[in-house]
Amino acid sequence: MGGVVRNRDGAFRPGVASEASDPRLTGRLSLAVNFNDYAALGGPQVFNEAFRIVNEEGAWQQMPTIGMNFADGTSSGEVGVLVGEGAYEGLIAVFSNVPNALTERWDLHGYIIDDELPPAPEPFVEE
Repeated sequence: MGGVVRNRDGAFRPGVASEASDPRLTGRLSLAVNFNDYAALGGPQVFNEAFRIVNEEGAWQQMPTIGMNFADGTSSGEVGVLVGEGAYEGLIAVFSNVPNALTERWDLHGYIIDDELPPAPEPFVEE
């Protein structure tokens, strides 16, 4: 599709270290991302990303999550899921992420659960 910029296999470490009210979610933060940028067509940037947090006790790996940056500079934010590794095996962290462009950081709000995620619902089909 003309006017679409596709970027694949991007990875970086945000300039701000991971900070959290729960020390299990602190550590070295990295982000992998793929995106399609529709700005030349007056549209948004659609991305698929995954955070990873590593510390001395283990790691948290985000399941890939879709989000969007709109042409007006706002963001859809996202709801993500981090799966625990090492000492965090069996734990899941569910969070919302709202980028804060003014401070160049992400504000993460969430909860660590010792349970499984609810299963995906079956599609609703009217008869």
